[in-house]
Amino acid sequence: MKLHVLGSNSKGNGYILEGKSETLLLECGLPLKDVKEALNFDLSKVVGGLLSHLHGDHSKCASDFIKNGISLWANKETIENITNRKYSSFVNIIEVGKQYTIGEFKVISFSVKHDVPCLGFLINHPESGNILFVTDTHYIPNTFKGLNQILIEANYETQILDDNLWNGKIDNMRYQRVLRSHMSLETCIDALKANDLKGVQNIVLIHLSPQNSNAELFKNKVVEATGKNVHIALKGLTIDFSLNPY
Repeated sequence: MKLHVLGSNSKGNGYILEGKSETLLLECGLPLKDVKEALNFDLSKVVGGLLSHLHGDHSKCASDFIKNGISLWANKETIENITNRKYSSFVNIIEVGKQYTIGEFKVISFSVKHDVPCLGFLINHPESGNILFVTDTHYIPNTFKGLNQILIEANYETQILDDNLWNGKIDNMRYQRVLRSHMSLETCIDALKANDLKGVQNIVLIHLSPQNSNAELFKNKVVEATGKNVHIALKGLTIDFSLNPY
């Protein structure tokens, strides 16, 4: 299994879990051509895609994915937003807590804390083990056992955000929205420590704010806190997500 990062910020989010025979897409915030390029223009292995929520940086290209025959799974609000309530066989509404099978991928969703209904996903595949995917939330209400790979939001660092407010780089409305809808580095680290990390091979920090984060600082602090392989989700990054690759 390989993880491909197409983009991971407010300009557009997209990730690919590419297996030997099956591929699952995460988010539709970037054009389908970016997916095609990452997969050498071969979509034959794509079994579907997951969307966390309706905001454009995560869903704005979804209709193009559907038009090209890619089935998508999301909560009701997101499906209605991307289809204008015109359902088809290529859209599937996810209910929180239920398990869904997409090819050999098994997916369970859970609610997170954003300013619109938003889902996190626990994804299992024989090639990768258990993958936790969490973005756009100010904290994670659940804990998990038996994790092997983690993609988790670390959007801002509190001191950087406070300094930007003090220096006038962001206004108070933006400041308050960030606090209520995105995860700080400090909360990210607390969430990681609350989970079972024994079997974790990779931690990928996603959705860093260009203005309110510091990638090197974030990586170093999470390495220090967890002792794990930590990556920053930069465009073009590819990581081996195979279970026990060594």
